Amino acid sequence: MTYDLQKWRSLLKATSPNDYRFNVKKSPREINIEIIEKSTLTTPKGKANDLGGEPGDAHMRLQQRDDNEFWEVASVTAPEGSSGVGKVLYLLALEVIRDSSAYAGLSPDSIVTSKPAKELWNNFLKKHAYVGTEEKDIDADLEEDDPFKYIWSLKPEWPGVKQEHGVDWTYKSVKEKEKSPETEPEPKPFDPDVDLDDYLEDIDDYPETFEEAADPEDPVKEDFQQNVKKNYSKLKFKMIGQGKNTYNIGGKMKKPSYKRSKSAPPGFGGSLEEGND
Repeated sequence: MTYDLQKWRSLLKATSPNDYRFNVKKSPREINIEIIEKSTLTTPKGKANDLGGEPGDAHMRLQQRDDNEFWEVASVTAPEGSSGVGKVLYLLALEVIRDSSAYAGLSPDSIVTSKPAKELWNNFLKKHAYVGTEEKDIDADLEEDDPFKYIWSLKPEWPGVKQEHGVDWTYKSVKEKEKSPETEPEPKPFDPDVDLDDYLEDIDDYPETFEEAADPEDPVKEDFQQNVKKNYSKLKFKMIGQGKNTYNIGGKMKKPSYKRSKSAPPGFGGSLEEGND
């Protein structure tokens, strides 16, 4: 059996683009083309490539990287045992970008491009009647046959891959999930049924807010003043910390302070204005 006959038989058994449905999902910086086999409604295994490693499922993924005004083919794998699907994938990618994006054109991967992919760019897309190229404005010494040298786009008169190839494809725009702002946990509401001593057991008396204690022989220092300072926070908590309003709308309600204000220096307790007698 000659090689040509083997190739012919494999082509007869090969699946075509019409055997699959292509689901396109686009977010602001990524486009994923999912390939579904119509007969099984499953994602087929991808073809092996010359880069090594497992090919994974058949798919195509485009990414808009950095500040470039073009999309890159980040990865692409046609279904195993298929024929012509890869060409349709590239045309479909060009159509999706043209019809749904402000970014202009498509480019090969800036990281690595396989030999079969390079041949598809140069031998299929470059010769396609509805595909045009434009040199990138980049400072790089690239060969003329390097597809990364160009931005690839469809011409305005392109009828569409569905009209030309009859493939079944759908489009869906996906919004990126916004990260919710971090919020502080809501304070535990005061429970009036709980014994108040449980709340006051470890409460801080905030000694740093008090005036420095006078010398023992200072006559100003009285037991009454010390008792007031010692129990001030507890008394204030009893007065303003036991209300029934536990709502915290918008997280803007602040807990009241139970600290004691500093006393005024001696001589500043009354008005400083002089009389007009």
